[in-house]
Amino acid sequence: MRSIGLGSFIGGGIEVEVGRYFTIALFRDGRDTRRFTRSQAGRLEGLLPHLAQAFTLTQSLAASRAASALVDGLLDRSACALLVCDVHGRIDRLNREALRLLDQKTGLHQAAGMLRVNNVHAQQQLAAAMARAGAEQLPVFMSLHLPAGRHQVSVQPLDAASDMAVPRVLVSVAGNEPSGGSVPVDALRALFDLTEAEARLASALVDGVTVEQYAQRRGVKVGTVRFQLNQVLVKSGAHRQADLVRRVLRSVAAHLPRPQGTVARH
Repeated sequence: MRSIGLGSFIGGGIEVEVGRYFTIALFRDGRDTRRFTRSQAGRLEGLLPHLAQAFTLTQSLAASRAASALVDGLLDRSACALLVCDVHGRIDRLNREALRLLDQKTGLHQAAGMLRVNNVHAQQQLAAAMARAGAEQLPVFMSLHLPAGRHQVSVQPLDAASDMAVPRVLVSVAGNEPSGGSVPVDALRALFDLTEAEARLASALVDGVTVEQYAQRRGVKVGTVRFQLNQVLVKSGAHRQADLVRRVLRSVAAHLPRPQGTVARH
């Protein structure tokens, strides 16, 4: 060991969980000829459980931070405004869409870290929904009539098995205008074996675009679009347009996280 600059050493190990160990080795400088004493070995043995605990806590903290960053990234890709609150409305976590919603003059806002509604009646509705979801451990759905228009809200209970003193809920808010883009064309192509043109048409129909509107946008005849629609129906196994929309909305393509900064075009 001295050839690589290391002198005498002392070490130890301890099992931190089944099949997992924490080990440590201390080396003297290669120019130091002293050996470690029994007293020093005993001191290391006494410190070993504390060092192992500190190492385990550091790893757990790093894993927790990584998981938190992953969750935040997934939440940010949602088309809905998502807020994790306690049943009193204190906000623990929110995604970018929620920040955008609260920053605009929609009637929803933050006040001292609390989710609030400008309208007194709407505030009472929201507070009652959060309290009910937390108490009954069942989702609550409602509509809020705000200055910016009607917003759909769901309040879903969280932490059913948690020992937290105040229950948490997930508040999802969606306005009348879509903000998350369309069903991805590439996903529709792969899932239903469609051509590019057919997948674009299916995505547009799910967004509520009519055949006539789509033909006008694309600069083609209505008959051409109807022919493409028939092809899409055959390939997807749908019997009519409403059935096609239902199948697409039930597919994984409709539930993919939305990439940030993308705009869908038909």
